[in-house]
Parts: sequence; structure tokens; C-alpha cells
Amino acid sequence: MTLTVFAGLVVVAMLSAAGIAAGAVWFLSGRIDSSRTEVLTRVDRLDSKNEAAHAGIVTRVDALAHDVAFLAGRQKERDQRANRPDEGQ
Repeated sequence: MTLTVFAGLVVVAMLSAAGIAAGAVWFLSGRIDSSRTEVLTRVDRLDSKNEAAHAGIVTRVDALAHDVAFLAGRQKERDQRANRPDEGQ
């Protein structure tokens, strides 16, 4: 009879340990899912900010390229006027 009681206690202990392990896995799984959701939300927010910043940079670079092209054209006109023998310096 003592062997039967001992075997029963071993089974109860194993089932308790399995239940505790299953509960820990369930708890950690929920925490991982929650953390993953938070991280993905933050990544999406940062992607949006990055896209907006990129669009602003592209706009500024386009404007700068336009200004440089305009100034280069003006400089070319000045150089051509300065090199004409009939207008002098």
C-alpha cells in the first residue's frame, strides 16, 4: 500500500510540475505576443516618420538643385558677356 501511495504522490507531483510549466509557457507566450505587438506598432510609427523626413529632404534637394542650375546659368551668361571683345570689361 505504501508503494501505491508513493506512486500516486509521484504522479501528482509530475502533473503539478507539468501544470506549472504549461502555465509558465502560456504566460510567457502572452508576454511575447504583447511585446511583439508593441514593437511592430513602434516600427510602423518610425517608418512613417522616416518617410516624411525623406520626402522633406527630397523636396529640399530638388529646390537646391534648381537654384544651383539657375546660378550656373547666370554665371555662364556673365562669363560669355565678359569674354566678348566688343563689350569689354
